[in-house]
Amino acid sequence: MSNNVLKKLFLLLTLGFMANVAVAVPLTMDAGDPFVGNPGYFTGFGYGRAIGFRADENFSISTYAIDLSVPLAEAGPDYVIELYSSTDGHTVGALLATSSTFNLVQADGYQDVPFSYDFIAGNYYVLNFSRVDNAYSDLSARLNDEDHLPYDYGILTLIEGFANAYPNPSNATIIHARFDGGTAVDTYSVGGDVSGLTGTGLELQNNGVDTLAIAANGPFAFATELVDTAAYAVTVSTQPTGQTCSVTNDSGTIATADVTDVVVVCVDDVAPTLPEVTIAATTAAASEPSTNGQFSVTSDTAAGVGGLTVNFVVDGASTATSGADYTALSGSVVIAEGSTTATIDVTVIDDAEVEPSESVIVNLSANAAYTLGAPATATMNIADDDVLTYSVGGNLSGLTGAGLELQNNGVDTLAIAADGPFTFATELVDTAAYTVTVSAQPTGQTCGVTNDSGVIAAADVTNVAVACVDDVSPPVVPPTPAAPIPTLSQWALITLSVFLGLMVFSNRKRLF
Repeated sequence: MSNNVLKKLFLLLTLGFMANVAVAVPLTMDAGDPFVGNPGYFTGFGYGRAIGFRADENFSISTYAIDLSVPLAEAGPDYVIELYSSTDGHTVGALLATSSTFNLVQADGYQDVPFSYDFIAGNYYVLNFSRVDNAYSDLSARLNDEDHLPYDYGILTLIEGFANAYPNPSNATIIHARFDGGTAVDTYSVGGDVSGLTGTGLELQNNGVDTLAIAANGPFAFATELVDTAAYAVTVSTQPTGQTCSVTNDSGTIATADVTDVVVVCVDDVAPTLPEVTIAATTAAASEPSTNGQFSVTSDTAAGVGGLTVNFVVDGASTATSGADYTALSGSVVIAEGSTTATIDVTVIDDAEVEPSESVIVNLSANAAYTLGAPATATMNIADDDVLTYSVGGNLSGLTGAGLELQNNGVDTLAIAADGPFTFATELVDTAAYTVTVSAQPTGQTCGVTNDSGVIAAADVTNVAVACVDDVSPPVVPPTPAAPIPTLSQWALITLSVFLGLMVFSNRKRLF
């Protein structure tokens, strides 16, 4: 491609704005002083033309639009568009984006080159347009063609020699970045030393774009060198695991020498002090039917944002059964933000089963969010309201009559119709007294009771003995006969006997 043909071309590069605007006000950027005869030269750019600018606002591009004023009949060279970071619009940093290669063999009109990038307000950039083979191309002559003016297309228009015809854009400041001289520009490295590194993942950055991964202590240097007077600023972009690294001598300006005094020091992170949690049974004596129990979980420091979740388990040594004796517990409790305590409520389940007192033992579980203090276990008991009772009874023998009735303690009456075991209907609690009596004797019999009284001793009474015997009939006594009434002759005889008796008595008296 001859210089004469190139001089008849006017190259316009525009960047499409990623917004819902069909036509935007052009953003004119001056590529350098007008009418320079030859392209500038800079290491890494070949014989291209670079344009520096600073973004004054955030904006985005989607394409370059390349316009040919004169069609080319011959095959043209391949070109590429590159975007570099910069610290001042003059110096060149890391490569940020590059277009696909393209050539200029086409008729008049636009050739769209996809090239997407989001520009950040306050950052500097250098945009480069050059041949892929870095061969000489009289870009200056083409850019200086005064027969053409820039099209009002896109947000960014690149043109040589006509910047003064358009006001500077509102969202970018143009920096003249034409690289002249025909010789390479001296560059200098930025580096220093790392110490104290034990973790992994440390990454440093220079000027926010040149990233360097560091795996060990010792000297380091960034890959991208800077020109004289360029500014540098070293930061930690990624901290290593378990450590925090800081930078001293982190910024400055290149002064015709490599920077070697950047110091990075890493120290181990101090583990945060964890809260210590304990547990106590604040209501240790629960009971059926409705007296519930309660545990209290306490932290030695107030819970932070979102609260503190404390885990726990019910100890297998507990004698109470979850879901039968009490409502199952969740396994965790949350100490609310700003608080130091939380409660675990144990809801008692009432049943008809006679049971001894049963225990619920809760153990706090270890967790990375807290440490376990003492005590880390607590016990509460559930008393039963169903009392154990015992029967009173024994054995009956000798019964032949009807109507026998026994009583316990004078109130519990039991009618018995036949010999054999008997048991009163009303049971008694442990240590209660009992007394068995015969409240009604059977006909023709008399029943007596042995082992008739005592005290319940945590067992049924089965030794009360009732024995019945027949009643004995009294001897038959004949009736006394009535005295007979004397007859007349008997009266006469009685009279005569009495008279004679008197006569004898009288005679005996005279003799004396």
